[in-house]
Amino acid sequence: MNTNILVVINIIILLAVIFGLVLLKKKRVSFTIRVILALTIGIIFGTILQLKYGASSDVVKQSNSWFSVIGTGYVRLLSMIVIPLIFISITSAIINQDSKKLGKMAATFLIKLILVTTLSSFGIAGVGGGATFASLIVLPAMGLPVGLVGLLIAIEPLIDMARTLVNVSDSMITGLISSKLMGELNLDVYNSKIKIEG
Repeated sequence: MNTNILVVINIIILLAVIFGLVLLKKKRVSFTIRVILALTIGIIFGTILQLKYGASSDVVKQSNSWFSVIGTGYVRLLSMIVIPLIFISITSAIINQDSKKLGKMAATFLIKLILVTTLSSFGIAGVGGGATFASLIVLPAMGLPVGLVGLLIAIEPLIDMARTLVNVSDSMITGLISSKLMGELNLDVYNSKIKIEG
């Protein structure tokens, strides 16, 4: 079958899934269930596409480029709307608090947040976007609505880039220190500007 026809069929399937999620919203299905359902359907749909056509096939590549229009647009829309809302919400919450109780409330909240986040991190895989899934555990435990996951999706790429930067830097520095302590670091090679291959 023609590649373009297969891509159009995949796009129609994606639009049908989106339409189904919109119908679930009209039927007042909770946001949490819709998010988990969308994630599950997306994983299953992506797996089927890769198993049927192969991960490097033209059908999958072209379908993904069309799928990313929706995903990228959604994240950009959230970023545009959510960031000002977060700033206004935090500012108004702080302004409306009794100043005598604010310090105690902040300390209690932070301690609880650190404990819940630490405990929930044991069950979350260390993959990109894992913070979004961790928030499904942390937010209800903190008494916050699970709908705030949508806010995290908007800023998750920035958080992930910073986390990756820290992990890569730590790995490089650890390797350098280990080599130095074991006496295996050749400072002449390390300081030279010659590119070493192999």
